Amino acid sequence: MKESNKDQYLLKSLDSALTVLQLFEGGQALSLGQVVQRSGMNRTVVFRILYTLEQRGFLFLEEDGRYAPGVRLAALGAGVVPDDAARRTAGPLLRELSASVNETVHFSKRLDSRRVILLDEILPRQTLVVLTPKYESRPMHLCSTGLAVLAAGDDAAVREYAQGAELEKKTETSIASADRLLETVEQVRRDGYAVNDQFFETGVCSIAVPVPARQGGALYAVSVSGPSQRIRDKQETIVAELRSVCRRLAEKLT
Repeated sequence: MKESNKDQYLLKSLDSALTVLQLFEGGQALSLGQVVQRSGMNRTVVFRILYTLEQRGFLFLEEDGRYAPGVRLAALGAGVVPDDAARRTAGPLLRELSASVNETVHFSKRLDSRRVILLDEILPRQTLVVLTPKYESRPMHLCSTGLAVLAAGDDAAVREYAQGAELEKKTETSIASADRLLETVEQVRRDGYAVNDQFFETGVCSIAVPVPARQGGALYAVSVSGPSQRIRDKQETIVAELRSVCRRLAEKLT
């Protein structure tokens, strides 16, 4: 078949979008003007392509107005979602949540079958806040994000965790038995959110909601943390805000 005949099957709008995507292969962030200049395409067309790709999660719009590779583009290229792309994508919503509830917000990811790792922490304007080192990992049963992710999984994974985890007692209220862990997971499933009231540290409470994945389960979770009494006093508001944020994150991350 002649090359000219093959061109009749070329979908020009898709070809233009792929041309734009190829400009981000090196992982750099580009402004609208830079994309127009490098692609040689009409500015309006380029803007519509960038807007569509950003809305679908293939690109991320940074605060300075530049576009950078998003989680879905990274997933297509590497088979996994890099943590920095997920953190960039979640950042605006996490900051919005922290400002709304005026508490510390944590964004965590399932590290393996037993632990979650902290990807980002947003601090509020409170004088008394909870500080957690970034990238610290914790057993799922000792943190609200871990419990939220665990409860979103299937029964077999929960039973395996309960039977194999070292249920160490960090405080008087820590989950220290398999039976209590299973009961807690069932409570999380009924409520749709996890509460860690002083399981890891005395006086500290956190509430978490999982970010649902398209294929089921959850890879990410978001929590709000602070002094136990303060968090409990506004638990209803925190849960509503978390649910809203996690629904929006699911559209961008999964």
